[in-house]
Amino acid sequence: MFQLEEGEGVIVTRRKLMASAQENNPWYSELDDILRAVSGSFLFGIPLLYTEEVWLVGNHVNALYMTLALCITLFLLIILDYGAGFRKKKEYRWTISIMDSLVALAVAIVCASLSLMIIGVLPLDLGLENIVGYITMEAIPFGIGAGISDYLVEGQRTEGMDEPQQLEKKKREEDRTPRGKLHGTLVDLGATALGAVIIGFTIAPTDEVLLIASRLSSLGMLLIILASLIISYIIVFEASFVSESKRLEQRGIFQHPVVETINSYLAALAVSLFMLWLFQTVATDRPWHEWLSYILVLGFPASIGGAAGRLAV
Repeated sequence: MFQLEEGEGVIVTRRKLMASAQENNPWYSELDDILRAVSGSFLFGIPLLYTEEVWLVGNHVNALYMTLALCITLFLLIILDYGAGFRKKKEYRWTISIMDSLVALAVAIVCASLSLMIIGVLPLDLGLENIVGYITMEAIPFGIGAGISDYLVEGQRTEGMDEPQQLEKKKREEDRTPRGKLHGTLVDLGATALGAVIIGFTIAPTDEVLLIASRLSSLGMLLIILASLIISYIIVFEASFVSESKRLEQRGIFQHPVVETINSYLAALAVSLFMLWLFQTVATDRPWHEWLSYILVLGFPASIGGAAGRLAV
């Protein structure tokens, strides 16, 4: 047992050294900031992704309306960048804020486009103007999420503390939290379930779940599974909302990042099944593939909510 703990300490130390080296590399730092913007986009924008009224607005907007909407969104992002933003290290200058806001808006457009394609709402035969309208309307909430991503989850509050304060805070947290592996696993699963309920509860009773599920092919279901796993992994382990070393030091039966992501996704799917049953969306007389499609569709936002829940522990 002692050897296992020592090995875990060596792994954590190596990860810290790698993280320190990466922080000194501007390319790693830029990638880290972009991933944080991506995470913020999904955390804030995913509820409106499952809102049909937002899609329908995209059918009726013209080029002038879309241009004006994007310009207003960009202006809001410039203001938000002064208070939040998506970068870990900020420089408060107008020129930098404008450039960062353009990056955040570009990230939002890409994330919104991919999300609409994943859930099958953006067929290629929709027409160019309607496609641009759909993307524009979804890019607005995604952009706001990117613009406030650094403050969506309180993962960086210890940065302003000196070392004794950080050690004291860590000691208080350790004194307050049991260190058992089973306890750590249950805490993670509980946080995943809570986050999944918070995000998924308002989506589960809506017709959008049935509508999206009816459009999903087998390939679409596979894509939605992969997207759920990748995005939740990025939010927890790659976007630096919390330090990676903190996640690695946390005890649990399934604490390897990939294994934890998979198990948390399964927990989010279980919560999705419960919510669908609660609102009588699934019934015993329905074929199993309908059940599966409904669960996977709701599991997409639920897994993102579960990832946000795990950041809080």
